[in-house]
Amino acid sequence: MPPLDDAADISRMARVRRAEVPVDNWYRAGFALVVFGVLAAVFAFLAIWVDEQGLGLIATMAAGIGLVGGTVVVAAERRRRAAGAARY
Repeated sequence: MPPLDDAADISRMARVRRAEVPVDNWYRAGFALVVFGVLAAVFAFLAIWVDEQGLGLIATMAAGIGLVGGTVVVAAERRRRAAGAARY
């Protein structure tokens, strides 16, 4: 049996390092909310532009919820990951 000194499973750490994962999907939910907020803001602008104030108001509220909610989710995830990295 060959020596296992350079085997990938032995040399890998127990926790995932920053460059090990090809895609960092921790922030995906927050970024999706931010994109939803931006799209709702564009829709609100277009609705107000064509004199649909009721629809524009609803889209503005959806944009605010999406932008604020997405920002909060991304900030909370960054804080959680920074606290987790400080433990190691």
